[in-house]
Amino acid sequence: MAGRKEEQKKEEPEKDSKEKEENEDKGDSAPIAPDPVTFKKGDYTVHIYLEECRALLAANSDSAIDPIVVMKVWNKDKCTKRVSDQGGSINLVWNEHFFFTRENITAEEMANSSIMFEVRDHNTLWKDSLVGQFYMDMSSVYHQSDHAFIHRWILLSNPKDSDFEKVRGYLKVGISVLHETDKTVDLTIREDVSKKDEDILLPPQIRPSTKQVKIRLLKAESLPVLDTLTDSLDAFCVAKIGGSKVVSSVKVADKATLSAYWYEELYLPVMEPCLTNNIILTFYDRDLMCPKDDLVGSISIPWRIVENGRFSQNRWSNLYGAPALIDNEEANRMNMIEELASHWRGRVLLSITSEKNNNSELKVEKIKDPNLPVKIRDEYEVGKDYELRAQVFNSAALPKEKGEYAVKVSFSGVSTSTSVKKAANNRIDWYESCKRKTSLIPHGAENNLPDVFIYLVKDKKSICFHRIRAKDLADVNGKPFWIRFAADKSIGEVKNEWDAGFLRIRIYVGPYDEDNDDLTVGGWDKPPMPPQESKKILVCNLYQCRNLPAADKNGLADPYVKIYCAGALGSTQNEPQERTLNPTWYRTIPIELSIGAFEAVPPIICYVWDWDRIGGDDLIGMTITDITEATINSRTPTPPKWKSLNMGRVGSEMGEILISYNLYDVGQVVEYEIIPEYDDVSIEISILGMRDLHPAVGFMPVNKAFVKFDLNSLRLTGGSLIKKELQTQPGDPGMNPNVNTVLSFTCKLPKDPLYCPTLTCTVHDNLFAGLYQPLIGTFSLYLGDIIQKSKTSVKSVKNEVEKVVEIQNPFRNSITELAKIFNSLGQAPQSEISIKEIADTNTNASLETKTEDHREEEKIETKSNPDQKPRKFALSFKGLFKKENKKKSKEEKPLLEEVDNTYIARGISIALQQSAKQLNLPDADRKLTIDEAIQGHVVRLPLYKTSSKTNKMTEIKIPDPKFYMSLGYNRAPDDGHRHYRLYLDTELENSEYYGESPFCEYELLKGQSRGLDESIFDKADRLDISGQKTNLKCVGKFKGLVRITPRKYLDYKEKIKIIANGGLNLSNSMTLLGGMLEKDREFDEITRQLLVKTPVTVRVYIIDAFDLEQKDRFSASDPYLKVSLGKEEYNLKDEYQSDISNPKFYKFFSFETTLPGASLLKIQVWDHNDVFSDEKIGETRIDLEDRFFSSKWKKLPEKPIETRRLYHKSSRRPQGSIRLWVDVIAGKSQPPIFEIQPRPPAEFEARLIVWECEDIENMDFEGVSDLYVRAWIKQGKEKETDTHYRAQSGRGCWNWRMKFPLTVSQEETNYRLTLQIWDRDMLSRNDFIASSAFDFEDLAKEAWEAGKRTKKYGEADSGMLASLSKKQSDCFWINLSKVDKKGKVSEAGKIKISFELVPKDAALNNPVGEGRSDPNVDPFLPEPTGRFKWSWNPLSLISQMCGPEFKAKICLSICLILCCMMIVFCIPMIFSNIVTAELT
Repeated sequence: MAGRKEEQKKEEPEKDSKEKEENEDKGDSAPIAPDPVTFKKGDYTVHIYLEECRALLAANSDSAIDPIVVMKVWNKDKCTKRVSDQGGSINLVWNEHFFFTRENITAEEMANSSIMFEVRDHNTLWKDSLVGQFYMDMSSVYHQSDHAFIHRWILLSNPKDSDFEKVRGYLKVGISVLHETDKTVDLTIREDVSKKDEDILLPPQIRPSTKQVKIRLLKAESLPVLDTLTDSLDAFCVAKIGGSKVVSSVKVADKATLSAYWYEELYLPVMEPCLTNNIILTFYDRDLMCPKDDLVGSISIPWRIVENGRFSQNRWSNLYGAPALIDNEEANRMNMIEELASHWRGRVLLSITSEKNNNSELKVEKIKDPNLPVKIRDEYEVGKDYELRAQVFNSAALPKEKGEYAVKVSFSGVSTSTSVKKAANNRIDWYESCKRKTSLIPHGAENNLPDVFIYLVKDKKSICFHRIRAKDLADVNGKPFWIRFAADKSIGEVKNEWDAGFLRIRIYVGPYDEDNDDLTVGGWDKPPMPPQESKKILVCNLYQCRNLPAADKNGLADPYVKIYCAGALGSTQNEPQERTLNPTWYRTIPIELSIGAFEAVPPIICYVWDWDRIGGDDLIGMTITDITEATINSRTPTPPKWKSLNMGRVGSEMGEILISYNLYDVGQVVEYEIIPEYDDVSIEISILGMRDLHPAVGFMPVNKAFVKFDLNSLRLTGGSLIKKELQTQPGDPGMNPNVNTVLSFTCKLPKDPLYCPTLTCTVHDNLFAGLYQPLIGTFSLYLGDIIQKSKTSVKSVKNEVEKVVEIQNPFRNSITELAKIFNSLGQAPQSEISIKEIADTNTNASLETKTEDHREEEKIETKSNPDQKPRKFALSFKGLFKKENKKKSKEEKPLLEEVDNTYIARGISIALQQSAKQLNLPDADRKLTIDEAIQGHVVRLPLYKTSSKTNKMTEIKIPDPKFYMSLGYNRAPDDGHRHYRLYLDTELENSEYYGESPFCEYELLKGQSRGLDESIFDKADRLDISGQKTNLKCVGKFKGLVRITPRKYLDYKEKIKIIANGGLNLSNSMTLLGGMLEKDREFDEITRQLLVKTPVTVRVYIIDAFDLEQKDRFSASDPYLKVSLGKEEYNLKDEYQSDISNPKFYKFFSFETTLPGASLLKIQVWDHNDVFSDEKIGETRIDLEDRFFSSKWKKLPEKPIETRRLYHKSSRRPQGSIRLWVDVIAGKSQPPIFEIQPRPPAEFEARLIVWECEDIENMDFEGVSDLYVRAWIKQGKEKETDTHYRAQSGRGCWNWRMKFPLTVSQEETNYRLTLQIWDRDMLSRNDFIASSAFDFEDLAKEAWEAGKRTKKYGEADSGMLASLSKKQSDCFWINLSKVDKKGKVSEAGKIKISFELVPKDAALNNPVGEGRSDPNVDPFLPEPTGRFKWSWNPLSLISQMCGPEFKAKICLSICLILCCMMIVFCIPMIFSNIVTAELT
């Protein structure tokens, strides 16, 4: 057996190195496997924040477009609303959020998922035309920091356009891909103005490079038969990369060889940088009679391999998929994801090259080489024969106890099988040599051999399979090995994954040499012989289970164990442990085996089942152990290990079992006990109460809940209990009852925490005067974890004490005694555990209720570990190193009133703000340390400096918005109303500023995760992590403290006191012991404090929410808040916000309550509906008692803003996030309330005057244009000037005023004025000429804060004068631009405007008219010059109707005509003169 273990260890690194080499060789057929740390199975959300677009290029660059953006994720499309008549060069702001969700998606599916952006030009009657697209793999986003791109520009290209390298525009987006457990990301976080548009995928000013990918698709062979009528298939290929897709022609496969010949080149354009990892080749069978084509298989080729040129030569690539002619969801997944496939589906001969090419194309061409078919035939249809040998030995744990099965082995289109045999006890001994088969491996395929598939066949169906790489079977001397079958889900014959079975087999795949065919090498000349079996006794040492999934409706289970090995079975089925999820057995189960050599023995399978009185039993979990882990003929039990239970596959682990095995020859079995050594301990459970309990029966409210502790779960075999159950008395009514009871009992617990049992606890309701006590929920106390944590602390202290003893020991005897104490606690090696009987009278229990009514007056300081799980454990050393202070300072204040005066000043104290400038503040561009937070730097007041030039106060040292959030606003620059507060991107309890919870908290669970048969009464609402149906839910929470005290340490109490007070310097030990003593003291202190109800004020400051789940079908949700504490609730339904994913709330709530008491603060976000009932989006819950009794939380003078995820019971995914902070204030002194409301929005009138333009392109053939200007602010209503008809020389004049209503607020950032110049046409669509846009955020903020009229200034002159004078004026020029036919943004003239913001009140008091209408003032707008004027003079009309160039052309034409006329008139005269001259 030792040899078998060593062999396995040697094989593992060899296998890893082989894998590495093969992946290097094989890159094409082995797609990049998802990193298990990066991708994991579960629920995912893709959030896309579409910000803006720029420089969109329509098909006709001179025309306008109606852009619409379409996003495609997981075969779902979502799009923006259409925007009409937009010029291509325009910057269009969207600011829309889109969410895509997918549940229970596997890591392989995530690795093959992608995100597609398309910008289309919308057409009402015809199909939309593609402007451009962008394609990226999901992994490219998930591998980023925080799994997100934020404020990134992506470029658009059109792979269908002949000019592919042309940039068709840009989109600015934020994208996050988040697993249900990932931290949420705010995609709308404000950009740093200095770095705006700096961190982008590809800067717009950089021209991308393009590459031409050429796929030479030659042939495919051994394809599956998918057309039953023709016994062939009509094969074609779809190639994709980066959004580009090309389709080959359809070829009918040859019936004899099932080969298809294309001899085609597929051209794909690729733009770099490319965010696509793979080129995907998908092969289909064209089916004209069905709505969709049949999928043959797909090949994923890493792009990096193609770029490196490693695929430039012809190579064979393998196709894998589901069984032929199977069409279901599982089959489609197998066909698309190679790793899941159960069958080989042929191979394809191809090559792929890439080269830089500015004229990349998307096309398919026939290869024009007439000699190519002959070359392919001569080089790639010949090769070497490879042989497949297989010897099948024995099997175990087959699906049916008496089923008939055969084994089939397939490789490269050939198969060999065993005979069909009938199983006995789920096993079959074949011991057969299968018929040797050979397969022709074509030239070039030797380095990429197809995988070998081993099938378990029943009724000619391959119901289970196992897949092995052929390279791993190349050793002709290879030994037999055990494999584990996987159920073929596309067949569906084997429903349960744990029933697939095991098989011992030997396989060889290698070149067939007919001349040197020596079967004696490796022993292949003889069939395998059954081994000489002997009787053995397998002894299962069964200890206990913990944390089993519930298998009964009551949230519990009745577990028993079955041990299966080599057809033999041992079981505890006759003695199931009832109503527990933490059963204990501490017994041995002997099983008689008939086995041969150990390598022939199948693994030991341990099943944990739930016993059901009615119906079949349900599997809870299983674990597999190799026979080599059993100790042979040992006189002591093999040390046990905790083994995870699963449902037959990796990733389905739930629950654990403590178990080990011994193996004996017959007659050498040794009887032994497996009960470990134990200690007498005292267990104290200080119960605070239960919180947020759900009704036990229907909608009947909770009456008086109480807790039961099943002490029977602590009983070891051979022992007994005086009391089998302890319970509290029904006390406070309602869903948040306070129990305030200390249960204390003594019992025996193992010294080694490995063996510690788990205490099973249940919570019941007391109905009808106790006649009916239904179960509310269950929870478990893991005592081993508590003891293990205590031992770790004591071991550290012991080491420190021993160091002190070596240096100074005036009390040697006492120190030695103390060292013994620590040594006995700190050591309990598993190898030294002895077996003893537990006496019946050594366990007793008592019930105490403490009713002390006073509070401790000294402050508790706890050293806490922020990474520790939310359980609080304390090992009791009462009085250890604790000096008694007989006198207490009169100045000491009660603990709960201590926080009253720790709040920093709020409000309008200018003096305090000025003094804050003098403080040595920490840097504001990083997270605070814990000490800095305790010192009060969570809140910072803004600092201002007065400019000597402008005499204006400007803010300095502005904190980084990544770490601080600005709240409130100042009426004057230094009035102290505004402040900055530290911002956390996670829950406070998960941060370093909080630490451990002071209480043990356990969720109460009810429902089941195993054996759930859906019915009207038992409905599964989801799948758990193991893939099983479940309706398990949390029905409340138990809160309290647990302390385990070894009884013998209480006897040393006085000696330890003497050492502590004897003058010995134990500074290091005191530091370590102090933490232990503090926890011990904290237990007593909190226990006493729980008996005192303290009135407190709870203040909740809710700032905003983001990434809210979309509940409305066609728009974002309409969120509003519900906040409740106990019976008090705030419902802000009337203040809902319409169609918004990132609402700003800025709400303050105040509650009066008592602690301990109703402490569960619920913050819910709801979606408002006008017709139907409102729907909850999600909620978060904050336990105020945890914070109120936490010493570390109290040390924070101010609390930081925390980001809390919102959850809904229908999904494991977060439904969004909300930002807030909570203050809990005890005592009568109430500090002022923080102001968090931003400055109220202000109404302005934006006044735009369009004066004139110049250098505008003439759009009409006459050399003139009919110019008008269209303008709008943000996405508001568009306005137009009048039309300057027949504008010449690119000059237009309007003198036209436009007024826009504008609301300015703190949160809005996209203040943008857009101007477009158009040419008006009467009989056709108007022509877009040029556009411009400028942001006026600074102007808007200045006007908003000052509350007065504010003008924008710019260059008053144009051209050379502007560069020379640099004069600033309120009438200024701005440049216009357009996108030319090559996709470049070029200048297209300029326009002169005036722009100002006027407060609404001032605008009403001093109105102005639109256009040039009255009142035409401020400023007066004269009639425009250069306009068309009617005249009866035709020359004047022609002069106005035509441009200078056209007029010149007319003049030249007239001159030419006159010349021609003169020539015509002169010719007769000349002719007559010539004739006359001749005659004379």
